[in-house]
Amino acid sequence: MGWHNRIVRAVLAMSVTLGAGGAASAAGEGVDIAGLRLGMSIDEIGAALAEHDPELVIHPPSQMALKYRVVNHTRSTEAFPRMVFAARPDMSESFYVYFTAPPDGGKAVLIYCLHKNFNPPIQRETYRQALIGKYGEPDATRSDATGGMAARAVDFQWLIGEGKVQCLPLSHGGHAVEGPFASVGQGTVESSLLPRIMDVAAGTMKVGGAASPADCAAVLSYGLQQDPVFAATGVLVDVAAAAKDEMDMSAWIEELVRQGEEEVRGSTAAPKL
Repeated sequence: MGWHNRIVRAVLAMSVTLGAGGAASAAGEGVDIAGLRLGMSIDEIGAALAEHDPELVIHPPSQMALKYRVVNHTRSTEAFPRMVFAARPDMSESFYVYFTAPPDGGKAVLIYCLHKNFNPPIQRETYRQALIGKYGEPDATRSDATGGMAARAVDFQWLIGEGKVQCLPLSHGGHAVEGPFASVGQGTVESSLLPRIMDVAAGTMKVGGAASPADCAAVLSYGLQQDPVFAATGVLVDVAAAAKDEMDMSAWIEELVRQGEEEVRGSTAAPKL
């Protein structure tokens, strides 16, 4: 509960600026990966996956529950859907879609796609041109700067949301970068995102041009491995919505703790002496 309490105290007031309009702005841009869009419900994601490829096996949503302490007892929320996984039987294409948690849960906040073992092979330049044809010229690129086999990996990134800024940080790791590139992946929302984009204790953003998480652009990132392409990885994440989700979860847990403590204070239990 310590981490959740710090988040609530530092940024709960900031959540006022992250109302439905701000958090949903990226979802309204219409950008998709294989027909999957940010802000979609679990049912909508399932329908889009089935339309994209009827051979995809769509697994039931994985469930998550949050634990919290009330006095000296551990309690747990009811389980809620957090992620949907789908894949072709041969695993040549797979998807992970992460959803917001209660109290305003069930909306896609990160979409991850892995496509590999292309048959026939696809040249990297052909794939790059297809990406540009769908999404436009990328805002940033990253390539390996050390040479060797890894030099064949190239990443392209787009920022989504007019007037929004890149809030996520970059881990360089020997890469040559052009433009506002950020480190993005499937785990972007699996671990806490807020400390990556803001000073939690101070309640201030780490990047210039952003007064709150609502100013953060959504990010679309595609990585192409080798040439011809052995594997292509696509990630679409709504940074503002993910930040709001963390703050809302923290406030939700804080309220559950408060209610639990009121129950304890009202207890009439007596010891057996």
